[in-house]
Amino acid sequence: MNYIVNEHGMSIQKACRIMDLSRSVYCYASVKDDTEVKEKLMELAENYPKEGQDKMYLRIRNKGFIWNYKRIRRIYCLLGLNLRKKSLQRLPVRINVPLIQPDGINQTWSMPACRQTGTSCMMFLGTVVRSEF
Repeated sequence: MNYIVNEHGMSIQKACRIMDLSRSVYCYASVKDDTEVKEKLMELAENYPKEGQDKMYLRIRNKGFIWNYKRIRRIYCLLGLNLRKKSLQRLPVRINVPLIQPDGINQTWSMPACRQTGTSCMMFLGTVVRSEF
C-alpha cells in the first residue's frame, strides 16, 4: 500500500480501492500488550526448560493469571520456545527362531501362577507345575 501511495502519487482511499482493502484495515494498529505474558513465559522457560506449552499454561493458571490458552500459545510460538516432538524409539528387529518341540517327557516345564478366591474372599496363591509334552 505504501508503495502505491508513494511511488504513484495516489491517495490512500484510491490505493485501498485498487487493492480491495478497507481503509479501516489499512489504518488498524494493534493495541495488544503482551509484555507481562512474555515475561512470565520466559521465567517459566528458564525454570522448567523441558516442559512444554501445556504445562506452562497450567502453571500460569495455578498462579492465578486468567490468560487465554490461544494467547499463551501464540506468544509461546513467537518467542521460539517450541520443543521438538519426541519420536518413538523403534524396537530392535526380533529374530524369528522356531519353537523347540520336546521329544519326550520331562524336557520342558511350565509354571503358571494360579489365583483362586473362595466364598470367604480369602485369596489362595499356588503354582501348578506341568510337563509340556
